[in-house]
Amino acid sequence: MPLLHWFRSPRYLLTLYLAGAVTAVVCLAWLAGRLLDQEQAVEAQRAREQLEVAADRAVAVFQRSLNELERQAFSDDGPLPPDTVAVIADRLSIRSRPAGRLVFVPVVPPSSAVPPGVFTAGERAGLRTGLPLPPDPPLMLPIVRNSLTSHGA
Repeated sequence: MPLLHWFRSPRYLLTLYLAGAVTAVVCLAWLAGRLLDQEQAVEAQRAREQLEVAADRAVAVFQRSLNELERQAFSDDGPLPPDTVAVIADRLSIRSRPAGRLVFVPVVPPSSAVPPGVFTAGERAGLRTGLPLPPDPPLMLPIVRNSLTSHGA
């Protein structure tokens, strides 16, 4: 029973004191760890907030410069900044301002109307070979009727 002998007085008071001190040190170490974790979280949040503020400032500067560029580009008489070309495209043409700054401007020649009857021979051949009909059946109805009457069906 040496263990019970240890807890007898006067060592009993010393054991209680040591148990309380160890408990207090463990609690203080745990609280210090929690405090360090919280400080790191707060520091990371501050860094994120500073980054967001810097990003907001950059967006504001870019937005102002884009608004100014848009204002200059859409005014016909105002000069454009250097190394800037405004391209205006519509259904029929593509224009650039200042003129002559684009290396290549695609030009599609206007298509002429297809004369009627160009595809008639191909359609007849398709009906004879059993190929599927085109997606517009009302236009094919007279051709199908003629084909059926000519084959004796």
